Amino acid sequence: MADTIKDEVLGELEYNKYVWVRSMDKTLYGSDVVIRVLVQDENQEGILDVQRKAYQTYLENEEKYIKEAPKYILDYYKWNYEEIDRVVELKPGDQKDTITEERLFEMCKVFFLQIARDGSFGWVLGCSWIKNNGFVVLLSEQEPRILMKRDELRYIHKMNDETFGLLTHDRENGWKGLKKHAFFGEEENLVIELEGGVDDEITEAQKK
Repeated sequence: MADTIKDEVLGELEYNKYVWVRSMDKTLYGSDVVIRVLVQDENQEGILDVQRKAYQTYLENEEKYIKEAPKYILDYYKWNYEEIDRVVELKPGDQKDTITEERLFEMCKVFFLQIARDGSFGWVLGCSWIKNNGFVVLLSEQEPRILMKRDELRYIHKMNDETFGLLTHDRENGWKGLKKHAFFGEEENLVIELEGGVDDEITEAQKK
């Protein structure tokens, strides 16, 4: 297969180390950025229709993702604040109770839109406190979700459970999902974690 193709949906792409690549100029969170679209194809077999559909879904919902994603990144930042504070020197305005969206996106930048073989997709962000690969904001599920390793986007296993809803497997410890729950009058995302292998079913005991 040629190292350059012109796809009817994704446009002109170049093959480079297991992915098809193209660039798109965007304005995100007050900055002009170049986002590289990475379409996974480890064996250079060609782009799949599910990946084309994923890209179209992204474009159709991009404004919604831009609006919703900062909350999840901010939650991640606050949840990991103590660890981040040990890694980098944080300024007074970087405290978890005072940091603004503008400041957060001075520390984090969206570099890639990655589309996996199963149609999962998300932003890959680089930030000042994580070396090398950064982290992923998974956008292809009902709600955005943070993945700590880029490789997780390649190997997502999903199931829709009648009790817990949409669950994904982390390939190590078990299944994870999100549920809305009211805490002290405010609705928050409750993280659900269930032990079990990727081929295991959710047990009746876990549902109970």
